[in-house]
Amino acid sequence: MVNIDAQLNELTFKEAEISKLYTKVHPAYRTLLEKRQALEDEKAKLNGRVTAMPKTQQEIVRLTRDVESGQQVYMQLLNKEQELKITEASTVGDVRIVDPAITQPGCAETEERADYPRGDYPRPDALYRGVLLRSLFNRGIESPQVLEEHGISVYASIPLSEWQKARDSVKTIKGVKRYKQSQLLAVGNPTDLAIEAIRSLRTSLHFAMMQAQNNVLMMTGVSPSIGKTFVCANLAAVISQTNKRVLLIDCDMRKGYTHELLGTNNVNGLSEILIGQGDITTAAKTDLYCQI
Repeated sequence: MVNIDAQLNELTFKEAEISKLYTKVHPAYRTLLEKRQALEDEKAKLNGRVTAMPKTQQEIVRLTRDVESGQQVYMQLLNKEQELKITEASTVGDVRIVDPAITQPGCAETEERADYPRGDYPRPDALYRGVLLRSLFNRGIESPQVLEEHGISVYASIPLSEWQKARDSVKTIKGVKRYKQSQLLAVGNPTDLAIEAIRSLRTSLHFAMMQAQNNVLMMTGVSPSIGKTFVCANLAAVISQTNKRVLLIDCDMRKGYTHELLGTNNVNGLSEILIGQGDITTAAKTDLYCQI
């Protein structure tokens, strides 16, 4: 009886952790509930056998069980407390203040304009040299190997899709007019090289997130129009094609257009939830793929 109570208490701790990761329909959660039900049935059988004993023996069994159960629960709580203390002590921030900010109380001076006398303008070859030198001294990341050499994991390299590029621009007489395409690349051209790279990203993320505490994934970028919406929307579509439900949240509060890609509207969205005028049931919208 005491062992069964100890196992039930352990399952209670596990359920508190697993409930933050999965719903009750998940196989891992269902296995935990089935194990708990089996222990409850076994406990009911033992209680029936104890009930058939004399009252004095029942009282002895009850008191002994309460003492041993209380001791085991106390030891479990002590172990959890020690584990949490170790976890808290091992948490080290990765942000350090190198130098304090320097304030300038005076006014900033205006930039002096360079006045060139007639005939002394910079020559084109000098300008070309300046551009070349600038490109040599201001080099960015040109290869994933540079990131890997610095210990940064690279899960996928997504090339520029010519199919998407052709549909994201309209040729006009005066130049190129930009507009947002209202069709996902994963649907319009699923054999594109960019989609194959996103499928590789999906596989890499599947194994990388097996030990994660939850299934939340955030996509960010270092500059505007770098492809955050493109990768997020197409990655969600690729994941949904494996019969998995995906909740795609567009956090761009000013120029977000993910709803246009998925064929929905932007009424009752994230902003309503943040100000307390909506909930997830009204903000979540099912798109044409029925899984996003």
